[in-house]
Amino acid sequence: MSREIKFRAWDSRDEKVHPLKWIDNFDHHAAVVTDWTDDSVTWELRQLDELEVMQYTGLKDKNGVEIYEGDVVQVLNDYRTERGEVVYRDCQFLRDGAKHALASDMRIHEGHVIGNIYENPELLERAS
Repeated sequence: MSREIKFRAWDSRDEKVHPLKWIDNFDHHAAVVTDWTDDSVTWELRQLDELEVMQYTGLKDKNGVEIYEGDVVQVLNDYRTERGEVVYRDCQFLRDGAKHALASDMRIHEGHVIGNIYENPELLERAS
């Protein structure tokens, strides 16, 4: 099984998620982030310590939205709604830590991305 290898990055300088088009493969210290508007495309060089890089899982949610590390997904599980962060661990993408392997969690195709941990950290806060 092959999947598309893509990345995006949370940019701590401008507090925004950018598609990540290129990482300097000579010394791994810099990356180019891109930003699209209706009228233009801009590229800016960033130091890697300013970025939190997230990899595409190769999966899409029920709305066709690509699922990346750092996304918060919501699924219906045994008649209740669950939320979890998508993480990469032990050579697999997981939902909510080590609870569910994302690729084998068949409900992910019925679930959807509701945000990400950088722009929407409140999505994972537990009610007190």
